[in-house]
Formats: sequence, structure tokens, C-alpha cells
Amino acid sequence: MVRISYSILFFLVFCCSCKGQNASIENSTLTINNKVLEMEIIRYVETVKTPNIKTKYPYITINNLVADTVEYQINYLLSPQFFEYHPVAFFVKIDSLVVPVEIMGMMFNDEFHFKLKKDVIDDFIRLFFPEEYNYFQNNNDYPPPPTSREVVWILTFKKGKFIEKQVIIN
Repeated sequence: MVRISYSILFFLVFCCSCKGQNASIENSTLTINNKVLEMEIIRYVETVKTPNIKTKYPYITINNLVADTVEYQINYLLSPQFFEYHPVAFFVKIDSLVVPVEIMGMMFNDEFHFKLKKDVIDDFIRLFFPEEYNYFQNNNDYPPPPTSREVVWILTFKKGKFIEKQVIIN
């Protein structure tokens, strides 16, 4: 009986701790109100493959070109080291995807006063890059990132309308 009680207690603590980790990410997500942009992000994930790399997540870079024109660059982040060089402003949620978003031009500017808390980023890494997270806990550094050909989609919107898609393969 005591063994069953401990098992139930362990299970409840485990579930609550996982929910807490998800909650910090959930509380940092926004929604996309442009269905075309949302569908292009889904299409990117469905069509752009990176062979031999199992852990990858799309990310978006927003580049405000002029008052009515915005570029959205979609790419994959392949390692948690991404967060050391790309200050993420927020996450967007698309179906089950949680997508980090950075804002170009402002991200390395002293005038940009918005970024996610470190514990939210750590929760993202813990949930979506568990092997790399554990490696970091033991070595105080991340393992070397994998290498892959990079495929970037650049989507241009003018006054909210999709006007151009560029596919860049590095």
C-alpha cells in the first residue's frame, strides 16, 4: 500500500513539474493572425527536410523593411546554441509547433528592451532539446551543433498581403 502511495505521489509531482515547464512557454506564446503566413510556416516544416538531423525546430526572423512591407525569414534552429546569438522576443504557436521569433534590426540594438526570460528559454531547450540540455548540465557547454545545408524561405508581405517568396539554399 505504501509503495502504491509513493508511486502515485511521484507520478503527480512529475506531471505537475512538466506542466510548470510547459506553462512558462505557453505564457510566452502569441498567435499568428495572418493565415497565409501560418500556412507557409506549416508548408516549410512539411517540405524542407534536413537529412540525418532529428532535433530541429523552425524559427522566424521578422525584418521590417519599410512602413508597409515586412519580411519573414523561416529557417531551422538545430541546436540550443542558437539562443546564445539570437535574442528571441517571443514564441508563436501553430498547431503543436512552438516557434521562436526574433526581430531583426532591433535585436542587437540597445534600444530593444524586450526578450524572453532565461528560464523560459531554458524550459524550451529542456523540452525540445533534452539531450543537448542534459549535455549542458554535465559539461557547462552545448555539444557542437550539427551541420546541414540550410534552406531559408523569405516571405514578403506588403500591407498584409503575401507578395513574394524567395527560397535560398546555402
